[in-house]
Amino acid sequence: MIFVKYLRFTKIVAAIAIFFSLITIWVMAIWSLSLDNYEAPQIISFLGRFHPLILHLPIGLMALAIILDILRVLPKSWGLILPKSTWLHVLTTLTATLAVIHGILLFISGGYDGSALAEKHLIGACVFTSIIGITAILMLLVSWVESKNFLGLITTFIAFITLSIASHDGASLTHGEKYLSQYAPNFLKPILEPGYEEEEESEVDVDVPIEDKNIYTNVIEPIFERTCMECHKESKSKGKLRMDAYELLLVGGNEGPSLVPHSIEDSLIIQRINLPLEDDEHMPPEGKPQNTSQEIAILEWWISIGAPVDGSLQSHQPPAQILSFIKGSGDEVVQIVEEPKEKKQEVDIIKLNELVQNFNQNHPGQLAIMSKNSDALIYTSFSDPQDINDNTLKALSVFGPQLQDVSLSQSKITNQGLIDLLKVAPHIKALSLNNCAIGDQVTDELLSLKQLESLNLYGTEITDKSVRKILSIETLNSLYLANTNTSKELVREMLEKKIPLRVFY
Repeated sequence: MIFVKYLRFTKIVAAIAIFFSLITIWVMAIWSLSLDNYEAPQIISFLGRFHPLILHLPIGLMALAIILDILRVLPKSWGLILPKSTWLHVLTTLTATLAVIHGILLFISGGYDGSALAEKHLIGACVFTSIIGITAILMLLVSWVESKNFLGLITTFIAFITLSIASHDGASLTHGEKYLSQYAPNFLKPILEPGYEEEEESEVDVDVPIEDKNIYTNVIEPIFERTCMECHKESKSKGKLRMDAYELLLVGGNEGPSLVPHSIEDSLIIQRINLPLEDDEHMPPEGKPQNTSQEIAILEWWISIGAPVDGSLQSHQPPAQILSFIKGSGDEVVQIVEEPKEKKQEVDIIKLNELVQNFNQNHPGQLAIMSKNSDALIYTSFSDPQDINDNTLKALSVFGPQLQDVSLSQSKITNQGLIDLLKVAPHIKALSLNNCAIGDQVTDELLSLKQLESLNLYGTEITDKSVRKILSIETLNSLYLANTNTSKELVREMLEKKIPLRVFY
């Protein structure tokens, strides 16, 4: 008798616990769906990462409940004596609640806000938990429901269908919307992939030279698809940044436009890619597919010519080095057939191209011609920056008059080496010195750059004294001062004076 009372009390407590757990997940779900631009604390991001681990518990318990209910409806003549599935339903509900709570934490901290697929997945998980939970409550409190095995089997089967749909959505969020349908038979693809349309084989595109293909669709977009779109697409947009459409690149995310045509230094895409891998702001994150040095060179060239979305590759006249990267031919120099030009100009460009190729073969970093219509050069340090030193700058100074965009990020240059280069490179428009051991000694030479538009001093030893002088450069529109020796007071002073300059601090 005492045992029966204790069991009854335990069932009531379990039913109350399930009731409040269901209330909790629906309140949290509604709250999370109402958030906009929410910056989740680090602890929420940490706890959300446990969702993939916990979610397998209710799935396993539900499978056991289904098996048990099926066996219990078998003829009694089989002689099977099996327990009821009531407590399996209870455990399934409680573990599902725990998984949903951690899933909600992952939802609000993982860049899923605004994703219709993520919202559908969240609601589906709550519905599944509610079906199992209500079934468990009825089985706990209503004896005839507990005794009718087929009732539990029916509701569990409905919950299983709901879970299957929610799980498919979860897999699509994690691995991509075509993950399950990619290798599925054709008759299943319309079911597994909403909006699926059978692709027609194209015989035209196969034999079209890369030079004649669209510069964005066939050259740039595949780079983004390989390294960026897993976290920046319609179903998942970390930082509210989407990269699955050109217009959305210009809009950007929480930190502003990710793409600024004609400005490599101002484009967040390039800034994040060129950060050290161990930096928290580096993109793609450590452990994800990284951009190759060739891909970075292609992106920087594309942005430098205005980030065009229309026209063939050849119509934008890529330098031979960039074209060789696009074709995947390494250092091979491939010339594009173009309309005849004046003989003198053609000879000059060919000669400059030969000098550039020779430099790249013998020195670290990457030097490239920005456009075949001019002799302007761009130099980037993405390839082996630790090998770039004053000797590299000395060799680079031969091209001083042609240099317009120079990135020496994370290199081993000194103040004197930079001073010597700037003396012969007066036309530099963009200069990146982030994480270089550069100090106030270079200020006077920086002031001599009368066309300078963007200056990145992130992680250098520059102080307020130099910055006050640098502000006098009339053409300067972007200045990066984070992790320098400059003071917050100076930045506040610039903001108060409303200096027409974008300062990143």
